[in-house]
Amino acid sequence: MLNLAGTENQVYFGTNLYSDKYISKGLIKISDTFFDETEINKIALVAPTATLIEIEDYEITKKQKVQLPQTVEKIVKCFNPKCVTNKEDIPTLFKVIEDHKGTMKLSCHYCEKTMTKENIEFL
Repeated sequence: MLNLAGTENQVYFGTNLYSDKYISKGLIKISDTFFDETEINKIALVAPTATLIEIEDYEITKKQKVQLPQTVEKIVKCFNPKCVTNKEDIPTLFKVIEDHKGTMKLSCHYCEKTMTKENIEFL
């Protein structure tokens, strides 16, 4: 999803790390890399409680929680095979919604089908 397989930068993955707040957490550390808005939106869709920390010269320069965007364009494929975006060269567009239980869902602008996080396939 973040195209890390092709990077020449050092990448560190940690899973099931202890956390006071969440009991268990994951961590991805990538040297000399700063994410743009599209990449941050991808992270927010998969891990809406994630925190991004930027470090320069061993000092934390920025720390922020990701926020779900209101819409996402051109980063997620519609799971409906009959959607026009899967048949023609039309960029995808989804409205990001949260139901009364706090579950994040994506509603396709074109076919109006709603999908959950489990159905997300990144372009």
